Amino acid sequence: MRVLRIAAVVALAAASAACASITAGSTQSIAVQTSPEAGAQCELRNDKGAWTIPSTPGSTSISKSYDDMTIVCSTPTGWNGSTSIRSETAGAAFGNIIAGGLIGAAVDMSSGAAYLYPSSAIVMMTRQPEPKADTPAPEPKADTSAPEPKADTPAAVPVLGMTLVDDAPAKPATEIPVSLLPTAGQARAAEAARGDARILAERLSELDDLYRRGVIDAEYFARRRVMLLEQR
Repeated sequence: MRVLRIAAVVALAAASAACASITAGSTQSIAVQTSPEAGAQCELRNDKGAWTIPSTPGSTSISKSYDDMTIVCSTPTGWNGSTSIRSETAGAAFGNIIAGGLIGAAVDMSSGAAYLYPSSAIVMMTRQPEPKADTPAPEPKADTSAPEPKADTPAAVPVLGMTLVDDAPAKPATEIPVSLLPTAGQARAAEAARGDARILAERLSELDDLYRRGVIDAEYFARRRVMLLEQR
């Protein structure tokens, strides 16, 4: 009788373990797509491990778990994206509780067979704009234009201590008639007048120099200049 009881317990335990397979195993396939950029490498990760899809669109077989699955994707051209998919309890797990009891349910939860992820996921990709290169300021262009010719400056003519600019156009030399030439007396008088004018100019120049150097004041300068001009 005792032997029959032992055999019954062993048979019940074997039946409970067999019922744990009702939930269709502890692995599943997940397909991943990336948008708007394809050809990304993606890593899928949960507490059971990590799996890689070399290029999207693609799929891989993962181990199911109670934890959510994170998916991180990137491309060599700078596109990046990530998402997470929820782990849900598989409907067959409830049937396993009925058929296999608490032992079968515990086995499925431990192996991940009691859970299920969505069969596909879409990862939205974004790309960071490339930094703009600094544009160097344009170098100033050298002035290659020819300089404008300067106008001829009229010659300065000193007259009685003052400088006058002769801006009248030069007249062509003409022959003076003999009748208009001055006589000897007129020439001597003109020479004397030129001598007097030269002396007056020298005195006025000396007076100007004394005033510029501050030796005499403005009042004396004006009075003395009037006296010299009246003596002509």
